[in-house]
Amino acid sequence: MNTFTPAQISFKSAASKFPSGVVVAITNHNDTWHGMTISSFTTISLDPLLVMIAISNRSKMHDLLKQQDSCKFSISVLSDDQSNVSSHFAGQKKEEISNDLENHVIHLNDDYTIIKNSLSHFLCELDESISKGDHTLYFGRVIDSQTTLNDSKPLVYYSRSYSSIQTKEN
Repeated sequence: MNTFTPAQISFKSAASKFPSGVVVAITNHNDTWHGMTISSFTTISLDPLLVMIAISNRSKMHDLLKQQDSCKFSISVLSDDQSNVSSHFAGQKKEEISNDLENHVIHLNDDYTIIKNSLSHFLCELDESISKGDHTLYFGRVIDSQTTLNDSKPLVYYSRSYSSIQTKEN
């Protein structure tokens, strides 16, 4: 069980008030794919095309990305009806997903797997990683990116729970 200091508890509470989109990062390693829910994702640059994800140094995904010589990974931006997929990849195994996991992904080739029906995805090659504190920042050079025709809204994580955004009708 994690024991947090008062400063860490205050930090986590303050950070929870910043809404973030929810993505699943997937890497294919030794003929097996591994995914993880991430809320620390951002686009970085248009020239070159770069994105960044932050991953805990204690996670399996961190170990997999660190040990690959030519590391490739995908980022799938989840829609607001995919909270069960997010929960599964966050380690809260959902039986309805676990029993049917292959029907929630698309294997594009040996290098990339994405979440089916996501709003968009990015196919990346690891450009650089920087370890800071208890996380590592992984910068991915975007090889390809696609947006689906899905008109859903994005899944949002706010105040320690899933939410969705409201749009104003014109």
